[in-house]
Amino acid sequence: MALPPSQPNLAGRCRRCGGREVSHDHRLCAVCLRSAALDSPGLAPAGSFGNYEPVAVLGEGGMGIVYLAEQTAPLQRTVALKVLKPGFATKAVVERFERERQSLARLDHPNIAAIFDAGANAEGLPFFVMEYVDGSAITAYSDERSLPIRERLSLFLQVLQALDHSHSRGIVHRDLKPGNILVTEQDGRPRAKVIDFGLARLQDWHTFGRAQLTGVAQIVGTPEYMSPEQAAGTEAAVDHRTDVYSLGLLLYEMLTGVLPFETSQWGEKGITEVLRVICESDTPEVVTRFSALGDDRAAIAGRRGCDPRTLTRVLSSDLGGIVAKAIEKDPSRRYATVGRMAADVDRYLHGEPVEARRSSPMRRLSRWMRRRRAPLATAAVAAALAATGGGVYFALRPAPALTVGSLIPFTAFEGFETSPSFSPDGKSLVYSWSGPTGENYDLYVAGSPGEPPRRLTKDPAQDVSPAWSPDGRQIAFLRGTAPTLSRLIILDVSSGEERDLAPMHAWYGPMTRNLSWSPDGKWLAVVDNPRGAGQGLIRLYAPATGEFRDVMIKPDRAEYLHPAFSHDGRTLAFTRDDIQSQMVMRLRLTPDYRPEGEPERVDQQGMFPAWLPNGKH
Repeated sequence: MALPPSQPNLAGRCRRCGGREVSHDHRLCAVCLRSAALDSPGLAPAGSFGNYEPVAVLGEGGMGIVYLAEQTAPLQRTVALKVLKPGFATKAVVERFERERQSLARLDHPNIAAIFDAGANAEGLPFFVMEYVDGSAITAYSDERSLPIRERLSLFLQVLQALDHSHSRGIVHRDLKPGNILVTEQDGRPRAKVIDFGLARLQDWHTFGRAQLTGVAQIVGTPEYMSPEQAAGTEAAVDHRTDVYSLGLLLYEMLTGVLPFETSQWGEKGITEVLRVICESDTPEVVTRFSALGDDRAAIAGRRGCDPRTLTRVLSSDLGGIVAKAIEKDPSRRYATVGRMAADVDRYLHGEPVEARRSSPMRRLSRWMRRRRAPLATAAVAAALAATGGGVYFALRPAPALTVGSLIPFTAFEGFETSPSFSPDGKSLVYSWSGPTGENYDLYVAGSPGEPPRRLTKDPAQDVSPAWSPDGRQIAFLRGTAPTLSRLIILDVSSGEERDLAPMHAWYGPMTRNLSWSPDGKWLAVVDNPRGAGQGLIRLYAPATGEFRDVMIKPDRAEYLHPAFSHDGRTLAFTRDDIQSQMVMRLRLTPDYRPEGEPERVDQQGMFPAWLPNGKH
């Protein structure tokens, strides 16, 4: 519907008359919207719809049109009339409309737009009649009123409760997006309304140009908010967890103002490329995406009632973990139900521990490795074995070529073998293995490639990050007991006796290498935070005395991981991770292992530093 020239819009006011609050997304009040409709050519659809008279077009998708309509009998009220386009009114579609009507009649929730009627006109054109929600898209409403994060989450909870209700009735929306979640105000309080259950499965087989979607009509939904299983066209895999994914994207946008991927150019891409991005591209975490927005961050944070630094801190909290869990590519790793996601949001609002936790850098690496399981099945330990032939530096970024003597597969088990450490004589290798199910990490040792390993630990907690002592008698490792808590343990290689030495308060994970012995065996470089927070700092720990020594003189807000003593003990290399990037740094030490100056950046960027035998690199 073409809108007439109008005066500048006042916030929340009709842009034609300047009067009452605007209607829907047109920036016109209902009176002016109806008036404008009188001059709109081609408004009425083919045929009549009994007691429903279309007066304006509210929206149009690939297969359907939504009209603002007046019901004349038996009640007089404004409704939303959703009509299937004539070209799509096949017998199968009409039958599906009837099945939808039967299902949707069971929905009765204050946050779901009520369905009043459904049927077909004399020409056989199916339609739905629903409650007309005179509101704004949830994202626009939140931004226009500069809602703080807590208020946005409270509003989002209403949406979760609505979808939990629909799922309990066996109805999956499959087209959740801001335009299908409108917000009105009742008694001065916002009320979210989920709309378009009726046509969501049929309407927006959306549109990068209709020709591009010819032959892929099984792909239903709006690409920007589509789950990977929808994009893959695997109809059998599309269930309630598809809605969980779309809800995760909606929350992502409500928090950051953007979606994970830059979608503005998607209309110019081929549909195959767009679907590939949805299915395969790594999804940046909310804090990573926000941090990359540059100068736009101040305005985005301002619309959330805070500054960029505060919003970054909020996105780095468990709230980021909630979003990450909802938008996992693998449906089995998402929230099992919308109700569980709602429970986590509620826990976050009340300051309670949540089911989801923000991914640490190592957990992000773990997901990266799972997607590349086949080529990496043996690489973790093979890389360590190759170190004796000239050295390997495992980097996640492009790096100058390194000279590697050879790569010899050392293990080929199901699951993950990680964090290898050679004995001082080079005859044995200790590593952490998840077992074939990938659920529990314990320590194993083997003497040569293909040799059956000997199990060193058997504990329900996660035993990771083994480091062989310089005298070959002990192995230090971490036993993870909580997302940001582990125990430093030393294992006697001969007897198998364990000594529980100290708690470590920092992120840990199976892909980490967070322990390194000094050459004289008196100190262990560890990752810990004396304040008990999740952020990792490099510290030294003396196993003989229990002394901790801080070596980070002026730590910033980044996370520090993967310490590695040089062979002479005079330099400590480690990884600095500030979420946006990872880099290798080094810190000079005095002969008695005290910091000498401040850490300096190494030219090479990446992770997991390891020293060559010459001690120079």
